[in-house]
Amino acid sequence: MNYTTFNNLTNPQGTRHTATWADVARLIQNVPAYPDKGSQPLIKLGIFEGDSRESGHSLTTISGIEIDYDAGKVTAHSAANLLRQAGIECVVCSTYTSRMDCQKWRVFAPTSRELSAELRQYLAHALDDALGNIAARESFTPKQTFFIGRNPDSNYIYFHVRGEFLDIALKEAANAAYKADKLAQREREQLATARALHTEIQRTNRQGGRLVAGQVSPIEAFNEAHSVRAILTAHGYRERDGRYIAPASSSGMAGVVILAGQDSRERAFSHHSNDPIADGLAHDAFDLFCILAHGGDEWAAIQAAAKLLTTSSGIPIQAHNQAEFRKHRAQDRARAALKLIQGGRV
Repeated sequence: MNYTTFNNLTNPQGTRHTATWADVARLIQNVPAYPDKGSQPLIKLGIFEGDSRESGHSLTTISGIEIDYDAGKVTAHSAANLLRQAGIECVVCSTYTSRMDCQKWRVFAPTSRELSAELRQYLAHALDDALGNIAARESFTPKQTFFIGRNPDSNYIYFHVRGEFLDIALKEAANAAYKADKLAQREREQLATARALHTEIQRTNRQGGRLVAGQVSPIEAFNEAHSVRAILTAHGYRERDGRYIAPASSSGMAGVVILAGQDSRERAFSHHSNDPIADGLAHDAFDLFCILAHGGDEWAAIQAAAKLLTTSSGIPIQAHNQAEFRKHRAQDRARAALKLIQGGRV
């Protein structure tokens, strides 16, 4: 199995290791004592991009799941019994701040093989279900790393529970959660597409209302000239298996999906919680340009697009539209003057 260790909490650069699960279990069993919690190294049963947990470096694969328990009401012995009953191969050990009257512990459960990091959330929840849903919130943070070490002033508790690898022991529960989540995701995507098409029509109509005869729509021209994927890439989104990871993603999951509407235009929909384009709607290339490059200011984005793009005859759209607007105003004035003459008022 592959895993990563970090010298301390402040150093984001880790070291990758390859070992057997038996080796990792012994490592956790025989950890030395440290003078304080912050002096301990950290471990992750997985691999990061560039072996770094810095922002922008995702967790790519996992070889196991880690879960923390901090409430102090369930003992490590009780947790080990629950996991033994569930048939899960794992290690349960006390954490640095654990006391006999308030036990805090951690579970390390290996998988049978290296798995995509996308599957971590399903296995973590399945493992927590076996424990009665008591895991600390940070247990479900994909990039979370975990201290390993003894407190010299308290007894170190360690249980090695024998059983099946996690993804085998809890395969049915994890698969059910995975299928349910994917079904819900497809439903969200379908709803997002419908909303996006409605919003697109409304915005196009608004833009059409601002145009006079002969003018070119900068929005339509921008969408013709740019792809959703190119705009995402230009703003730091990283492609993985046809999806994209937002620059600010803490999970490292590819939460931006590409949808195709009934008009065959591609749009991006984000499931990330901290992504500026995650507003419940799907976005075409101009939408992304508006949000990512202009902070959502549609008029500023239209003006910028009009300066960037040209008409089929090579004239900048801004200059072309200005000329058409002046022509339209001159025609309006001429029609108004003619109406006055025909009305006998001059």
